[in-house]
Amino acid sequence: MLNHMREQDIQIKHWLDYSLSALKKDKRTKTNLDITEYFQSFKETWDNALKRRKVDLKIQNHLQTPIEVRAFAIDFDTLFNNLLINSLDSFKKRKDNHARQVVVSYETDNKLLKIYFADTGAGLSMDYHKHPEEIFLPFETSKVDKRGNKIGTGIGMYLAKAIVEDYRGEIEILEIDNGFKLGIYLPLRKENSNG
Repeated sequence: MLNHMREQDIQIKHWLDYSLSALKKDKRTKTNLDITEYFQSFKETWDNALKRRKVDLKIQNHLQTPIEVRAFAIDFDTLFNNLLINSLDSFKKRKDNHARQVVVSYETDNKLLKIYFADTGAGLSMDYHKHPEEIFLPFETSKVDKRGNKIGTGIGMYLAKAIVEDYRGEIEILEIDNGFKLGIYLPLRKENSNG
């Protein structure tokens, strides 16, 4: 019983840390967001929760020079927290003993910041194999409870796409079977582009 209470305390602490981080005023102010610093902070925020779930989050920086994006940090939090939460749900769907890994890599190419988000989860539900882009529709969800009833809001991926498009970027589904992988392509300002 004490172990269960300790686990609940850890989960509540993580949720409070996450919630308080999202409420910080500087996250709701448009700034020059250093991409490397952002992903280091993202990893630190999630580290304890991911360790408990035996998930390895790797951040791979392939930049030649530091890159800043004019953005609201809260937008990036919404985007990448939604993707990571979906990955955690996907790991639960795989019944085999597999390595639970999420890799976020980023690079620049042709005046674009390219961010790749990949996991080793179950991939997309078969419901979306014919038209995978439907995951971006509002209120679309493949999450179900034990009785088969749809659960969740179904707006996570809709928000992800809307945020990327607000920054004049594009989001592309790259893998749906062997895990899940997305490409996010954001235009760079002239002083950031190296091409």
